[in-house]
Amino acid sequence: MISDVANSGFQFPRFANLSNIIILILRNCSITGEIPEYIGKMSNLKYLDLSFNNLTGRIPQSMKGLNLTHLSLAKNKLNDTIPDWVGEVKTRLDLSYNNFSEVSFVVPDDKRDHLNLFACCRSSTNNPDKPFVDPRKNMDGHCLGRKSKQRSFFINCGGEGLTVGDKYYEADNSTSLYYISPSKTWGYSLSGDFLSLESNSSNFIQNQSFGIHVPEADLYSDARIAPVFLSYYACLHKGKYNVTLHLLK
Repeated sequence: MISDVANSGFQFPRFANLSNIIILILRNCSITGEIPEYIGKMSNLKYLDLSFNNLTGRIPQSMKGLNLTHLSLAKNKLNDTIPDWVGEVKTRLDLSYNNFSEVSFVVPDDKRDHLNLFACCRSSTNNPDKPFVDPRKNMDGHCLGRKSKQRSFFINCGGEGLTVGDKYYEADNSTSLYYISPSKTWGYSLSGDFLSLESNSSNFIQNQSFGIHVPEADLYSDARIAPVFLSYYACLHKGKYNVTLHLLK
């Protein structure tokens, strides 16, 4: 595991014998160039994180045969078509924030919780079967230019929907990598995973059992934990807004 290395940039070596590696994390190391084919020949690899680099090109076809529990290529500059086999994998897979040309497959409902394609491509689509979102343009094609735009919204981060005073805080307790609220007015993109070969949703939502004596105490009973990167996007009218965060020390 190597991360957050400040350097002028370097590429993967042309050849490497890494067949016994189980976990490989090279996050935010300024790696440039393409992902080498030999990554897909690391037969024992279970956990791969190459996020927050400057990787370009395509996802190697050789990676199709890997039996991964986690794969993150988020925050790179990958720019080819996302291969069809990506929609068939069972791993938690994060391809968000890249420059892919398109998503060429339809993702089954049972795969959506494990696949993050948020802002993954250069072009947008309004097809709800393809979970692409360009935060600069729309929220999954649902709210730009429509009446669903709002001037305010409230989220109970990590908890169920609840009313505090005269405000209703929408539930935000999904453990998906990518999520759009039922109202279609806000959503989030979650990057990264906890260093475990077994995905456990309880790692992302934690309950605070100690007593808190303030009017908005229920807002603190549950909390969301983001292992690497968490982005919220909302459909709002243009203008200046006040943002209030309820944080517990």
